[in-house]
Amino acid sequence: MRMSVDQRRSDYVFSAEYSGDPSRHDVVVRFALGGQAYNVDGELFEDGTGVAQLQDLSLGDATMLEPVQVVSAGRVELYVPTGLVPRVAGQVFDVAVSFTVDGSPVESC
Repeated sequence: MRMSVDQRRSDYVFSAEYSGDPSRHDVVVRFALGGQAYNVDGELFEDGTGVAQLQDLSLGDATMLEPVQVVSAGRVELYVPTGLVPRVAGQVFDVAVSFTVDGSPVESC
């Protein structure tokens, strides 16, 4: 799995590429930000559709990320406005990435 995080003027772009055939599987790529602050998830469902969401772990809230998100076989590219991640915005923060298939961990970095 390859991943990158780009900070732009008003958002962050979290990208990952993975190999393998995701057809008929539920695939989740998770970017865990700032230790226990936020999770940014791209999920590809068995039928080929995908969603992206931001979880604020301290508040227990989840926000569906609007279209422009790329959640496809082999690739996720998730755009998160800085206003949605105030506890890490404008700071250096750790990012841990995990890749699961059908609920089982496959890879992390």
